Amino acid sequence: MSIKQIGGVFGRNPTFNDVTIEGQLTFDGDIDINSDLKVDGELEVTGEILANGGITVGNKKVNLGSTGGAQLTLASGAITVTASNHQLLNEGGAANDDLNTINGGTSGDILILTAGSNGQDINVKNSTGNIVLSVASGDCTIGNIKDKIILIYQGSAWYEISRSINAGGATTDFTVSGNLVIGTSGQGIDFSATAGTGTSELLDDYEEGTWTPVFTNATGPTTPYTMVNLATPRYTKIGRMVCVECWIKTTNVDITGAAGALRIAGLPFTASSSSFSAANVTYIATWAGDYPSSGIVEGGSTLITLRTRSASNGADAAMDAADLTTGASSASNVISLTATYTI
Repeated sequence: MSIKQIGGVFGRNPTFNDVTIEGQLTFDGDIDINSDLKVDGELEVTGEILANGGITVGNKKVNLGSTGGAQLTLASGAITVTASNHQLLNEGGAANDDLNTINGGTSGDILILTAGSNGQDINVKNSTGNIVLSVASGDCTIGNIKDKIILIYQGSAWYEISRSINAGGATTDFTVSGNLVIGTSGQGIDFSATAGTGTSELLDDYEEGTWTPVFTNATGPTTPYTMVNLATPRYTKIGRMVCVECWIKTTNVDITGAAGALRIAGLPFTASSSSFSAANVTYIATWAGDYPSSGIVEGGSTLITLRTRSASNGADAAMDAADLTTGASSASNVISLTATYTI
């Protein structure tokens, strides 16, 4: 090994202005670096390196100090990075600007971008140029010196590792331009920080879809009733609450073998065993006997039992097969209803 010294003083604690090492250099203590350390090959450290400047590996400078690289100003939506940490300013000091392209970088480089000024919103754009951000989070706006986004260079693009929007703490609005994806079943949005005495404050599900309502009885008919949807039956599920709607009719009814309460079967989710929810009838037409006036979602089932009331001030009762118009018809036993229940 040889050390080529240009200037400086040798002594008990020698100082070197410039050192070129053509072999292996071993230190038993710490290395204090007050300028730049340039390594053209591999640097293996088992102790501690204290660097007040930066370390340049190959032609890329990694800044370990607090100041990082130069402050960069956006130009036509682009910047050129020369270090691993840069503060950004908008072009012309604009209040709002888009960052589409990051020039510079080699595979594996890590880049930390921070807002260079409070009050200048920098919108880091997803897939507009060579920046690829989280699908769940979409574009990232950094508008305060506490806001940061961390990227890694792979291939020809910068990919998001993480972001930290810290300016407003817990009161800062969180804006997502894409979808917010819940990656694990049972996880969701936790409202436990708000006041309340409920047993759960976790919103863990939302779903929309269709369902298949059909008439049946406590004892079903020998031949199932032929049903037609007058409008697509739909449901919406929010947490444990399910809202359903339907508008249906029959085209052929044979009540042979049918007995007991008349029901609408096919709810998309089984009701809670403690559920006792009402169904609201909004339209009825062409029934043979009593007309349905309301319904009850039966707990622990996927059924709505239809009810009828013979007098406005009288008690209601379950309907049965005899109330159905029988035989073939283009439109009989028409009913439109909505219901909300818990699961």
